Amino acid sequence: MRNPRSRTRPTASPADPFSYPDFGPRSRLGFRLETKVLTWDLAVFAVSDGSTRPCAYVVRTTDEVASFLDAFDDGELDEELAALARRRPMRRLRRRPRTKRATTVAGVEHEYRILDGDGLPVDARHLLPSLGIEGVHADPTDPNACRGRWGGVVTVDGAEIEVATPPVPIAPGFVDRIVQLTEVGRAEVERFLPPGFTLEGFSTHLNVSTPTRGDDRRAQSLARTLGPALMVLMDRPSSPGLLVRPRPGRMEFGAEYVAGGDLAAALAFAGAGCVIDRPARLELRRLAVRLDLVPAVERYGWYVDRRAAGVDLYGPSDDVILDRLYGSRVSVWDHLTEVWQVIRPALVSRSAPMDCRFADAVSSGDQLPPLRRLHRGTASRA
Repeated sequence: MRNPRSRTRPTASPADPFSYPDFGPRSRLGFRLETKVLTWDLAVFAVSDGSTRPCAYVVRTTDEVASFLDAFDDGELDEELAALARRRPMRRLRRRPRTKRATTVAGVEHEYRILDGDGLPVDARHLLPSLGIEGVHADPTDPNACRGRWGGVVTVDGAEIEVATPPVPIAPGFVDRIVQLTEVGRAEVERFLPPGFTLEGFSTHLNVSTPTRGDDRRAQSLARTLGPALMVLMDRPSSPGLLVRPRPGRMEFGAEYVAGGDLAAALAFAGAGCVIDRPARLELRRLAVRLDLVPAVERYGWYVDRRAAGVDLYGPSDDVILDRLYGSRVSVWDHLTEVWQVIRPALVSRSAPMDCRFADAVSSGDQLPPLRRLHRGTASRA
């Protein structure tokens, strides 16, 4: 079936977090359209005409989905769908649609513990099926994943419930939009919790799209340059360390649960560190810290322990000194500031200064991250 003619859709704004397609089943003039497979890159729809004939399938990439569903609702595809429903279906997909992203995107996965009325943790794997969270279950790799009308996914990761935002292009306002989407996603889960049950933040995973080629080498480089800054920005005095995981087409950074301005600062650092050009990468490489990286245990990637630099990065002192690969020594705060000075221009060129304001505040000392706030009685950057 040929592509429907393109349609112009309004760009989603941070004030409207629900500007995402509704993937629920829909009907028109005897046709029924149902989502069968749904990923961040593409969607597979089953088309039936109410007869005994097998369903026909339509595959659309993410950037085509909205216009395809609009065209279906407006009746622009009636003739094509009728012809498709009469056609003998193919046994398999002959050619996978190309899913080329023109822009770099970012997103957040938040994991939460579910606590019952007595404050005791509940295994999300047992509770999630009974919550009745609204959305579509069509992820081919995760039967628990539920894509909601707000655009994101609710699923489980071990005993915790996971809320993942949809990918957001790194463009002006992307930091505020992602932070708002995390709040919308959390509220969506809380709406379906039994009375007396609450959510407790467990972990944060920042995702930024990156080229697949050389991803493992890039992950190690980011761990030694961006890693110490993200650890200071996101972790607590009791935290174990940071995860840096290369994934197909993206880089994932895992640490403690952060929200609001703390999340905004970490997002800016992660986004900026992944979008810098080659000259900036070479400059950033000169700031690399000597770290003992070890393979992550549960899933592939690299783990940066709090003592990977030979000192406790989460200690109460602001004078923690790090050894750089190229001979010099630097305090952890000066390292954070110097890294931000190198990567900030790349983010501003793709987004706007407003996306940097929380990271700017941390770099200048006007805002303390969670680690330093908890140490405020024994440590002060001044």
